Amino acid sequence: MQKGSRQTDDWSIMDKNRCSCNDCQDLKVFLQARNLQQKTWPLNKQRRMHIHQTIEAMHLPVTHETQRTGSPHKLILKKTRQLFIEDKKRYKAISKAIKQLSDSGLLTKEPSVF
Repeated sequence: MQKGSRQTDDWSIMDKNRCSCNDCQDLKVFLQARNLQQKTWPLNKQRRMHIHQTIEAMHLPVTHETQRTGSPHKLILKKTRQLFIEDKKRYKAISKAIKQLSDSGLLTKEPSVF
């Protein structure tokens, strides 16, 4: 709450991925980069499919398309504005919950850590 809502230039995504393969580690670096919105990534079919499935399973606000030129084909990842929409919803929900707890007397001071 003290930090507020996401900065307009912060494209970082901190979701956790259970896979620790090298490709998922590269995906993690891209996702956590606050200044990167797009990644063009040459990967063979099996590796592209793994990343496609990982992004889908994590329900990330990232589009993923295959550019079928060259060899290997390229996976194009783009972080979407949905990242900011979801952040705003989350911030409003937390603010509302804190107000309700405060109004009910269950919360005597604003929490400092979330």
